[in-house]
Amino acid sequence: MQAHKKRCTAERLQILRYCCDQTTPITGPVLAERAKKDRICAATVYATLDLLVEAGILQRVIYNSRQTATYTLPAERRTKMKFICTQCGRRSDLKDRIIADRLRTRSYENFKPDYFTVYVYGKCKLCKRLIPQKNKR
Repeated sequence: MQAHKKRCTAERLQILRYCCDQTTPITGPVLAERAKKDRICAATVYATLDLLVEAGILQRVIYNSRQTATYTLPAERRTKMKFICTQCGRRSDLKDRIIADRLRTRSYENFKPDYFTVYVYGKCKLCKRLIPQKNKR
């Protein structure tokens, strides 16, 4: 937070503690409800989540069509590629050696990537079957 010229307040530390205590990703509304017990308002929770994501302390991922973000500590700094269904939230590994190799070997001016995360959003096979198909003429 200091690198982003933000103060490390007691409220921000408490919100970070809540995230550290989690073994699974947590949503903003759940954090806001938990923080309410410590008299931390929801606006402070969401502003702190944005700050922690910007600082690279938390990772934000949106898994479903309701655009509900989950937050987690980036425990493993390794390359990940996932398909995420916007209908049901199902996740599966994306195994594409061409994409991975291209991102890994791509040369950037003044930047050397260590790892990357790729999320591809769409409909999984099961949800795609449930969507009525329009008649083609």
